[in-house]
Amino acid sequence: MNIYSVSSGIDDHLVVFVTDEREKDLVKDYIYRKFTVIRRSFSVTVISEFPRNAAGKILYGRLLEQATALIAEQHDSVKT
Repeated sequence: MNIYSVSSGIDDHLVVFVTDEREKDLVKDYIYRKFTVIRRSFSVTVISEFPRNAAGKILYGRLLEQATALIAEQHDSVKT
């Protein structure tokens, strides 16, 4: 499987970013099968493009901000 993805997250939750909606479920299933992790401990999110600086390097700090916000949303939705 050749899918370009970038990951970020916090201690107990991994967020994998992909840019193609068709790849979302493939990545979810692959992670679950390959690493046998609890499905709640990771999520796969589609974004339009990976944030990059002028030199083309991925801005992992921005992805961490997005991941932290997504994790907070997911935790809040579980509580309600």
